[in-house]
Amino acid sequence: MSDDRAATTTRRSRVRKVLVVVWGLWLLYALLNAALAGLWWVWLVPSSVPPVLFLAAPALAAAVAAGLRTRSTAMWLSIAAGLVLGAPQSDLTVTPSSPSASQGGVRLMSWNTEYWDQDEDPRSFYGFIRGQNADIYLLQEYVHWNGHTTTPLDRRADLREWFPGYHVAVQGELVTLSRDPIVAGVRVSPNVLRTDIQRGTTRIAVYNVHLPVHLDLARSPLSGGFWSTVRERHARRQAELSALRASLRQERGPRLVAGDFNSSSATGDIDWLRQSMRDAAGTGYPRSWPQGGGLPPLWRLDWCFVAGGLSADRYELRTAPSSDHRPQIVDLSGGRHG
Repeated sequence: MSDDRAATTTRRSRVRKVLVVVWGLWLLYALLNAALAGLWWVWLVPSSVPPVLFLAAPALAAAVAAGLRTRSTAMWLSIAAGLVLGAPQSDLTVTPSSPSASQGGVRLMSWNTEYWDQDEDPRSFYGFIRGQNADIYLLQEYVHWNGHTTTPLDRRADLREWFPGYHVAVQGELVTLSRDPIVAGVRVSPNVLRTDIQRGTTRIAVYNVHLPVHLDLARSPLSGGFWSTVRERHARRQAELSALRASLRQERGPRLVAGDFNSSSATGDIDWLRQSMRDAAGTGYPRSWPQGGGLPPLWRLDWCFVAGGLSADRYELRTAPSSDHRPQIVDLSGGRHG
């Protein structure tokens, strides 16, 4: 064997060893995330990685292994297992289509406005929302930010001016607007507002959700304040989700849940919702945050779920002029009991 071939063989051997170690560590992380995400408050931090990594890591490992002409059956089986394990944690959605029911369509817009019209021309703000021509609007962050905390707003006069004929329900920083009558409004929890909307002979239970963000990025992970904040917010998030789950268990008719969950597939805390209701996004790879700034959208934090005969015929994430969240636009049909 020539010196060059020997050197090449040695380099490949070293790279294979690095691949085995790095891939083993990633596979261990993916296993731990599948087991601990949504259950242990400390794990909210490591589960906050961009979910696309659960697809990218096996793809990269496979590319490197192929480049090294790896013949190890164990290596290839572990890569396949990593892909199967990671796909459900990746924000990839594979939802079988369902036949639309006969009732006429409803357009939904769900959007975290990022502190309403703060630092923005109100005409542009309201004009953008009205321009989506939705029948139901679920809007979050109906507040302003003063640098330390949020300040409540009263923009009911603006809402009546810009959305004449709409019915309005407000709870804290949540606003629900509907062309059809709102026949009941229920405070499920501080950040979950249920409104019952009467559409013809059908009553639809609509849930407007905004879960607290679990990380305080202004604090260093080396500080005690960072971890105490994670623990406190985890408790708040779980209380909100428990209240939402209890309310949904009592409802058997048409129901819709949408908003900013500040949760990806990787964080695990809305797995029960993903399993019990239909994901309106259908099949694809939706990413709603962040919009604007230096990063492309890498996380899906905004979700929409339907059940009870409601069908999502079209799902779209649009570009918004001011918020760091992309608005969800969903065309719905159906609404029979079930």
